[in-house]
Amino acid sequence: MTISKDNAPFHTWGDNCGAWTLVQSESTLVKEERMPPATSERLHYHVKTEQFFYILEGRASFFLEDREILLLQGDGIKVPLGQPHKIVNRSLEELRFLVVSFHWEEGDRVDM
Repeated sequence: MTISKDNAPFHTWGDNCGAWTLVQSESTLVKEERMPPATSERLHYHVKTEQFFYILEGRASFFLEDREILLLQGDGIKVPLGQPHKIVNRSLEELRFLVVSFHWEEGDRVDM
């Protein structure tokens, strides 16, 4: 079966941000997410989950540890288990990215 945003479950989060769940298995979660201009997620970490973010379109300010890292289209970043992080769209354009969560479990996110 072909998977696309047209047939994937969708949910909104934050300030009009959205996510399509493209793949969900016992241990892996793959989402395509979009963030309108001037939006941010909360700083958080995961107890059991490692993540990989890949920018499809736009520019992302990614906060990891005490650093701000600029990610452009085609850039990716791995977030180690237990590492506080957040993604912010400071641009005037929509941001689209993939996030792959490994060893994913429901309720593993801890907001700071």
